[in-house]
This record gives sequence, structure tokens and C-alpha cells, in this order.
Amino acid sequence: MPPFDTKLDVTLQPDRDAYRPGESMLLHVRITAAEATAVRGGRAELVGRLRYQYRTEEWDDDPRGGRRRETRVRTETDEQVLTDSILGPETLAAGETIERWVRFMIPRTALPSGAGEIVGVEWTARATIDVPRRRDASAEREVRVAAPREAFAGRVDPNPRVDPGEAGLELTLETAEVAAGEEIRGTLVVAPAEDFGIRGVRVELMRQETTARDLGHMVATTVLTGEVEIAETELYRERRYPIPFGIVVPPDAAPCHETGLTSVRWFVRVVLDRPRRGDQAAVQEILVHNEPEPADGD
Repeated sequence: MPPFDTKLDVTLQPDRDAYRPGESMLLHVRITAAEATAVRGGRAELVGRLRYQYRTEEWDDDPRGGRRRETRVRTETDEQVLTDSILGPETLAAGETIERWVRFMIPRTALPSGAGEIVGVEWTARATIDVPRRRDASAEREVRVAAPREAFAGRVDPNPRVDPGEAGLELTLETAEVAAGEEIRGTLVVAPAEDFGIRGVRVELMRQETTARDLGHMVATTVLTGEVEIAETELYRERRYPIPFGIVVPPDAAPCHETGLTSVRWFVRVVLDRPRRGDQAAVQEILVHNEPEPADGD
């Protein structure tokens, strides 16, 4: 027989929208009883989860009675939980409301919140009230952990990579650091070594996720593409053609991070689209972060 529903309403309210590693979060927990309810206790938790996929080999039974090795993709979740008690054994009267404030320290090693294709990080505040012979009353609230940009800035390669080809390419960005939801802008200067035509120019924003476990590196690359308006499609030698561009980083973009097991990196790639010839491109690694702008006076 399933347990009865609990007549408790639980709500959570963090004191801020986002937190940096090492900062404290003050969590407001509000518990209201619709009817008299005996409880064993209650706890509040801050839960961090790192989800990632990896390739592994496993043995399977062969239909002919033998054994064979199969390569599979598995999903793993590493969880970190901080817990504090908010309620002891007591009986809540009908209509009674109890409020608790709980302070959690965001771990200094906390990874930034963000979901990708094979790597994702999420932080959740959770409160659970243990009710005998009934379902526990609980509530969850997403908590955004923001990575300070300086935590990853030193790992970004500042040097553009340029494909060899019939033109010299110079890729310059206004900044190599951009927050999720912002536009990254730059200029590609094309200096042809001979005359040639192009069909157009496109700018690509690439997210590269990597996991390193069991069978080595598993890589997933997601590409967002935008077209660039160009004034000329016939390019002539000994001239220089500056082509400005911009592309918006999605507001829910997973920020850069790197551990011994997982990494998320971002790149801007600007491509000369050349009919009947191979495309030529320049690529620059960028730092995507989710650090909020400081409040006035900070």
C-alpha cells in the first residue's frame, strides 16, 4: 500500500542568483503544515553533480556460445553533497509555519553550472522533511555556480590557428573572454596571394567537450553557424580585405572548465567558403564564462 501524501508545503529561496566558488549561500527554508503533522526531522542539502559520458569495453555472450568484446557509451554521475539539519522530532500544528536559514559554503573547487552534450554540471539546493508513514515532503531549487574567468583564462591558447592556402588570414577578436549570452566580435583580414572568388564567409562557434576514461578521450563538438555579410566575392592579390563579424554565445552555454577527467572548451572559427576549392579557415580559442557582472559598488 503506497504511503499517504504529506500535507506539508516546503519552499526554498537562496539569497542570490549566482555564487562563485568559495562564497557562502544563505538558504531560506519555509515549511507550512496544512494539518497537524508529526515529523522525525528535516535536513537541507547542497548537491553538486558532474555528469559525463565515456566509452568502455564490455564482454557479451556470442549467439554461438562464445564471448565477444563490445564498445559501449556509459553515463556516470559524480555527486558531492553538503548537509545540515534544519528540524528535529516534533509535531507541527495545522497552519503552523517554520522558517530556517541555512548557510552553505560553495566548495572552492566547485565546477561552474552548465549542460553540454557529454559533460554537464548542476548544483541544487534541496530540503527534505522526514514524515513517518507518509511520503517525505521535499523541495528543490537550482543554484547557479559561476566560474571566475581567471580560473580558466591561463589555459586558453591565445594564438589563432590558420589553415594553409592561397590567402594569408589574420584573425583578431575584440576580446577572447565572453559571458554566456553575449556577442563575441572580431575581424578577419584576408590577403590573397592570387586572385580567387569566394561564395561567402561564415563564422562558427564551436564547443568541444572531452572526457578521458577507460578507452581514452571521447570528444563531442557542437557547432553554431552564422553568415557574415561581405561586400566583395572576388578577391585580388596584393590587396587586404577586412571582414568584421560577430556571433552570440547562447545564454545557457556551458562555461569552460577542465578537470583531470572532463573539459569544456570553446572556439571561434571563421571560414572562407570557396566554390570548387577547399575552404580556408582561421580558428581562435576563447574563454566562455558565466560569471555575473559585479554589482555597483563591488
